[in-house]
Amino acid sequence: MRMAVGAAAGDGAAQSPGPAAVSLGLSVAVVSSLVNGSTFVLQKKGIVRARGRGTSYLTDIVWWSGTIAMALGQIGNFLAYTAVPTVLVTPGSAWRSIWVHFSFLFAERKIEYSWQAGMFAELCWVCCSHHSFPKV
Repeated sequence: MRMAVGAAAGDGAAQSPGPAAVSLGLSVAVVSSLVNGSTFVLQKKGIVRARGRGTSYLTDIVWWSGTIAMALGQIGNFLAYTAVPTVLVTPGSAWRSIWVHFSFLFAERKIEYSWQAGMFAELCWVCCSHHSFPKV
């Protein structure tokens, strides 16, 4: 039974990625997080522009650039998860939601108290969870 489990697992322990792969994976995770956070601003600007012109947002190039950037950011996030261990990428992905909160500043919207409390709680969670991850 033990041999079957070992054979199914690939005949040995999983090898950790090298330093170059880790730095590349983390870089991809950070960039995709920034791209994903900026997509909400682009989409909101596109919707506002289209509303001002009296047309559909589907005809606005700014909205489409935000949508395409979101797809590219998600692809980058997927690649980061395949390059490095999950415990290294997940905190970087959690920062994406912090960028979304900051996008309110660029979209010229007022941030309600509940959003501010949520941003603070999420920032605390990211910092605390990052320190509790095992060292890789």
